[in-house]
Amino acid sequence: MENKNINHNDSDINDVESLRKVFSAEPDNIEVALKLAQIYADKGWFNEAIEIYKRIIKKDENNYSLLLDYGNLLYKKNDYKEAQKIFKKLTQIKPQRVEGWNNLGIIFLEFKDINGAIEAFKKVLSIEPDNAGALLNLGNCFEKIGQLEKAFDFLNKAINVKPDFADAWYNLGNIYLQQNKVDDAINAFLKAIRLQREFPSALKNLGFAYEQKGDFDKAFECYKNASDLAKADSGLYVNMGNIYIKKKKYEEARQCYLHAVRLSPKEMPGWMGLRNLAFLKGDIESYIKATNAILSKLDEVTIAETIMVLRELSHYKEAEELIKKTQILGKKGEEIDAEKLCFPSVVKNNQESLKEIYNNLKKIKNPSDHILLCCAHYALDNGLYDDAVEFVTKMTKKNIFSLKILWQSLIRKNQIDEAEKQIISYLEKHPDCFEAYFYLAKINAQKGDKEKAKQYLLKALENGFTDLEIINSDPLLQDILLSIKLEP
Repeated sequence: MENKNINHNDSDINDVESLRKVFSAEPDNIEVALKLAQIYADKGWFNEAIEIYKRIIKKDENNYSLLLDYGNLLYKKNDYKEAQKIFKKLTQIKPQRVEGWNNLGIIFLEFKDINGAIEAFKKVLSIEPDNAGALLNLGNCFEKIGQLEKAFDFLNKAINVKPDFADAWYNLGNIYLQQNKVDDAINAFLKAIRLQREFPSALKNLGFAYEQKGDFDKAFECYKNASDLAKADSGLYVNMGNIYIKKKKYEEARQCYLHAVRLSPKEMPGWMGLRNLAFLKGDIESYIKATNAILSKLDEVTIAETIMVLRELSHYKEAEELIKKTQILGKKGEEIDAEKLCFPSVVKNNQESLKEIYNNLKKIKNPSDHILLCCAHYALDNGLYDDAVEFVTKMTKKNIFSLKILWQSLIRKNQIDEAEKQIISYLEKHPDCFEAYFYLAKINAQKGDKEKAKQYLLKALENGFTDLEIINSDPLLQDILLSIKLEP
């Protein structure tokens, strides 16, 4: 390529304006053009830099170095499609050089084409068997597809070739974590940090490893040190908040979660931390606020579980409002449909629509416990007691809410002895359950044994039963309660 030289001082090409003038006067001066393009790239002015490279490359379309720099610039701009074309061309121009194959493999990773990446990195190794970068990248590829043994082998080879390869030690630690080899993971992360002092990712994962071992003080120290290096990583503040939660330092946890939210207001972890903290503290208002902040990003199961939590805490109005917002957002799913069964007023043409929802949920082959519980709730409310018993029986984990439905269904089916037997069995393991004592009082009142009913009702009241409305709705229990109040 012909170069026309114009005399100029070196100082003239050290600032952008001077360089532009020189480049304008010497459009074929490769040295000036590349220097100006580099300055543009360093400033993040990728479009301007790319235009310069396009001009130069037109005059020397197979210049390997120019194409390599141009491809790297496209990669920095996140223009992976064009970068892929350039790197592929490099492998055709000089198939025995590794740069094109290596960069092509990295582009394949951006496109989540793991097989393409593996082939590209293997090509690098066929040219340079001891290329530590390709060994590392192959280890990462096999980790992504769950072939941990192969990943482990390639990472170990990378370390044998380059013992001070911090990234390889870090990735090896991640493999150990996935294999639940926590001590080995800790040693690998520590090695990575010794080799690369400022390595926030390694510190973060080291903290997670210590957390797995239950060493929360060391875990917190790692997260804190990592946050000093990566101040914009909101996840580190979430991790520190979680440690504070474990130590019951709720105000410190709150500050960490708030900091995470300020750093990444559109990300979920900080808000989820605030949700969890609010729930632990019984602060329903904050729990709902945090939920609403990320409602559009929550999956249907999490939303349905949130509605269930509010319902079980007797915050029916808030639960109903959440269902309405979910409908406005167009959130759908079996778990949300199940929750609608517990709130007939939010469903248009409610009776027919609820029947349809109920019948559709009944057809699910392997329903979750949540769906079974909601269906049991609907069945009990609609006099379908056999269905209610069947739903609760199918649940893998029964809580007091599901057992109350079961006991009530058995009582209404007039299977009083079976209900009493099951409640007494439950009380053997849960002697402080006031609901169980209440239903025993109800059963014995129904049997006509007022003295026994009275003793059970007293037990219920002593253990925290406060729902006097449900007692007053039952004439037999109402009389027994009155007699208790009249006692000296």
